[in-house]
Amino acid sequence: GKWPRADLFYTQKDGNSWTEPIPHPLTLERPVGGFVYAGENKAYFMTGFEDDVEDIGYAERVNGVWGDPIKIEIVSSEYSDSDPFVNYSDDEMFFWSNRPAEFANHNIYRSVKVNGNWQEPELLPAPINNNGDDMQTFLFEDTLYFASDLGIVGNNISIYKSRSLADNEWAEPEL
Repeated sequence: GKWPRADLFYTQKDGNSWTEPIPHPLTLERPVGGFVYAGENKAYFMTGFEDDVEDIGYAERVNGVWGDPIKIEIVSSEYSDSDPFVNYSDDEMFFWSNRPAEFANHNIYRSVKVNGNWQEPELLPAPINNNGDDMQTFLFEDTLYFASDLGIVGNNISIYKSRSLADNEWAEPEL
């Protein structure tokens, strides 16, 4: 078909052992990547909606059944927007994109939810973004973890962490 297979599988712990992995229901119609839960019944992910470009969307589970994926227009663009990380309280999102910006290649963006609505994404400043590839975010408390080829370890992509100093202001990343 139009999409290559890219199923997301899950398993559950049953006593001391894990159940057999099965495809997540959201991956049955289209490939879904960068899957993250925000709460028990909402999941964010990247997928193609009406074109072949990766966009950011979400789906909600009601009475144990996942609803249709919904594209988040304000954070999606004509460029590839990928691998969203949304905190558990569902009010802050990080993702990476290849949209044009002051830094080259892939860059990390942030959007916050105000009155239940996601806001226009903002490009994270240096030292988070640089002229290399910056991607794959994860936020834990006030520390942002991300992959980058910042150059500390040659030109290889490595994992870094940076502590939030203020709203969209970050400490120098550490390997």
